[in-house]
Order: sequence, then C-alpha cells, then structure tokens
Amino acid sequence: MLKVSVLTQNNNLQDDFSENLRDYLDIERINSQDCQKRTVKLLNQAYTQVYGENTLKILVSYIKPANLFKTDILTPIQLGRAVEKENSKDGVQSDENLKWLHENCMFHDDFEGGISKYNRQIGFLTGTYWAWKNYDQLGCPKYFGSFGYRKLLYPEFLDDLTKYDCVFPRKVDLGKTSKEIFIGAHGSKAYDKTMEILQKLYPDDALNFEKYMGLKEGYLLEMYVMKKEIFFDFCKWIFPIVFALLDLADDALMPDNKEEIVRFFETEDISKDCTADNFEIYQKRIRAFMIERLTGYYLYKLTQNGVKYVEQDYCPVEHIDTIDPIIRLLRLEKERSNV
Repeated sequence: MLKVSVLTQNNNLQDDFSENLRDYLDIERINSQDCQKRTVKLLNQAYTQVYGENTLKILVSYIKPANLFKTDILTPIQLGRAVEKENSKDGVQSDENLKWLHENCMFHDDFEGGISKYNRQIGFLTGTYWAWKNYDQLGCPKYFGSFGYRKLLYPEFLDDLTKYDCVFPRKVDLGKTSKEIFIGAHGSKAYDKTMEILQKLYPDDALNFEKYMGLKEGYLLEMYVMKKEIFFDFCKWIFPIVFALLDLADDALMPDNKEEIVRFFETEDISKDCTADNFEIYQKRIRAFMIERLTGYYLYKLTQNGVKYVEQDYCPVEHIDTIDPIIRLLRLEKERSNV
C-alpha cells in the first residue's frame, strides 16, 4: 500500500474548541492506544441514521478480529468465509479468531452462487458481490457504502448525504503516475492483460483508463458511498472484468522480475509489504491490486460524467498517534448537538 499524501482541506484544528479539548484530554499523557479506542468509540457514535432506517448501509469488511464497527449504518461482514481456514496475507486464522468473526459480523460473503472462495485473489470484491446479489438482506437502502476495518471516511458527509449521489475518499497525491507505481510494484503483465480485457469489454474505458493511470493523483482504498442505482451500475461494470481476470492463470499475471520489484519497494516511498521472503504470497493478490485501480478509475469516471459528489478525508483507525481525529469527531458531535 502506498504511503500517500492526502489532498485534505484545512480543518484548522488550532481553534479555541480544539485547544480546550487538548487540555481536557491531557495531551501529555494520552497514548496511541487510547487515541485509537476513543476514535473507534466516536466513529461508532457518529455513524447513526440521520434520514431514516433504510437510507444508508455501509459494509465494513473483516478477515480477522479488529476494532468492531457496528451500528445501524456500519455493518460488519466477514470476507473469505469459504476459505477462512486457508492462509492469507494475515496468516492462518485461529479458531478463536474465527469465533470472533462469526459472533461479531452480521453477514459473511459465502452463499450459493457467491465468489467467497476467491477472496484471497480479489479482496473486497467478494463482499461487494454478496451485497449486490443480496441487497434485500441489507434492507434495500437508498445508499450503499464499502469501508475496511482499518480505514473509514470521516462522517461529516452524513448530515448532507441526500444532496449527493456519491461520497468518495479524497484524491491522493502519488508523486508518480499510477501506471508507473503499479508496474514498479507488480510488473507489467497484469497491467497489459487488464488493458486487453478492457479493450474487449469496454473499448472506450480502455482509452480513458490509460489516461487515468497516467495521472499523478487518484482515488485509492476502494472506499465509497453511492446511491443504489450507481452501485448496481458499478457492479454490472466491474464484475465482468473481475471474472475475466479470474479466468486467467496466475502465471499470466504474476510478475517475473522479482529482484527489480523488491528493490522498488526498498527504495520508493511505499510500504515494505513486499519482500524477497513474502514475494509470492504478496503478489498472489495481484488481481486485488488491479481491482483497486479499476475502482478508483470508476470513481473518477463518475466525477467526469456529472454525478453530484463530495470528497471526504479518511480516518486511518489502526495508525492513529495524535488526538486530532478525536478533536475532529468531537467537534462534529458538538455541531450536531447545536443544530
């Protein structure tokens, strides 16, 4: 995963309200674990229905125990249920971990006709497919969203949700083009095969995807909130691509230039997830990495086609080491209470 610079708005955390909170929270003694716990609590409190029971549902995807996000909006789902005892990027889950998932997740992605068994290859999309094919189990909400347990969008958009068709994570500044980064981290084979698939299925999108991947900013993280109709259109668009990628053998996608890629991870400003020791298991997720770019392209495509949208910062829940997220959420709570 890239260490990206988010193109944020200036939230001016240095106002009187913030300074008073810093004193109240005792910034000298609070630690990152406390920050994380308080942020999780405030996020759960903030994500409550504003417009009615069936306005919005957001799937929060899990493959292992973590901070639990569970409200009338935030809906935890276990991904990879069909292969839950098999190895993943997080290792093999213990019986205790699986028990936590079974007890705390409201849904799982394994159903007749589902694609849960492909979770290790395509990630979030097994849960997305479940939602598309089982939308009534969510209550047929007007808006659907998808988050992961490590990152959630800040909930400022909730009060104005019905003004928009979509809510996207804020674009990120990549420093290089998306294509340069993807090929540097994963080789060119998967990129070239994806272009072949797009040219066959969606020729216009093939050209525009190439243009999008030539930009130095973009949408990452596979996070969004969309009106139901737009979400269904997205699913109709992306799953033919996903199935075409799944029809290809791993060897047709997996990179051959191992040493060059490991060196790229060592020298570029990206995570150190891909090493010589775990190269194969990391690159086994090559389809998921490409799907993240395809999802980002689709969000970009929507912005070019006139949808009403707003971009929102995301809160990196597992990597909080300041009280700024707490202040931001408490400020929102204060604003709502004054309405």
